[in-house]
Amino acid sequence: MVINKNLGSAFAVRPEDLTPANEDGQPTVIPTDKQKYDFDRNGWILFPGVLAADEIEKMRDFAMRLHREPGGLAEHDRCATAGPLTKLIDHPVVVGFLNEFLAYPACASDESYGFRMETTHLQYRTVQGNSQRKFNPHNGNGLFRPPWESHYYRQIPGRAWSGLTRVVWELNPVKIRQGGTL
Repeated sequence: MVINKNLGSAFAVRPEDLTPANEDGQPTVIPTDKQKYDFDRNGWILFPGVLAADEIEKMRDFAMRLHREPGGLAEHDRCATAGPLTKLIDHPVVVGFLNEFLAYPACASDESYGFRMETTHLQYRTVQGNSQRKFNPHNGNGLFRPPWESHYYRQIPGRAWSGLTRVVWELNPVKIRQGGTL
């Protein structure tokens, strides 16, 4: 946190000060106070039913082709941000959420998001028996992390900031304790 002449007063940013729409011109979906509270309390949040069934089907078909036969796709389509999956990059719900928890207002405008996407990948998981394969999260739980790493939930007065944020899209049905992201 930088304290200057304001001595740490609340950082007042209104949603209209940040990117108001995604690349397709769809208005961003601003998270509710309850959604912000739930994310702050739990460290994660679920937005069910964001995609239409026909969108999911096209995305899942493309993802399966990318996984099984990438050579059958044009070279520029051989990545997890191509084809119908491009809609996931800056979906209005994602942009609204990232505006709230990641965006740096000085970089946000009508033409530019105030946050960046560092990496993306497609994960194809299978079930063995009645359970998923063993899941091994990277970087552990943060208990013995050096203090200079970004595995912390930071804040500045009046605004939360979650620098290590992951957006996960499940393109298959998910039931309690039967699949999905752990």
